[in-house]
Amino acid sequence: MNCRLAIKAIPNAPRNAVAGWLGDALKVKVHAPALEGRANEELCEFLAEILGLPKRAVTLVQGEKSRQKL
Repeated sequence: MNCRLAIKAIPNAPRNAVAGWLGDALKVKVHAPALEGRANEELCEFLAEILGLPKRAVTLVQGEKSRQKL
């Protein structure tokens, strides 16, 4: 089963947190900087953790270099 979720990512936050909805996108703050894919990796790990999924179950489909992700 696949599920796609629009994300508005905020890198360099003091801590990882879900900040609520921004239109159709879920606003998620991640502690990692937006360098060399570190924020994307931490975002996927954080979402997997809060959704109770294995790390490999959450992947980035679109928006690798953008704050708007899918």
